[in-house]
Amino acid sequence: MEGIKTAFGEADTREAARRRIKAMTQTGTVSEYWTKFQSDMNALKWDNQALYDEFYDGLSPEIRKGLASILDKPTDIREFAQLCVRLDNEM
Repeated sequence: MEGIKTAFGEADTREAARRRIKAMTQTGTVSEYWTKFQSDMNALKWDNQALYDEFYDGLSPEIRKGLASILDKPTDIREFAQLCVRLDNEM
């Protein structure tokens, strides 16, 4: 019985993290958004590209516009988030 509780508990935690990350958008700084994103990202078993896409989709239009002029964007989610934080700090 304990194994079932553990399995369902983990699934519930992942599902809650998935729902939060899908609904998450940048409302403050990119740094704040990244901090929230990371807390749920770590509960998921998504690959880098899925995380990257979700993070990008939640960015503010201003940050996405700034990213449009950067040709050589990092492909790693953590490096991409750092680029977004720097861009936000420069705005």
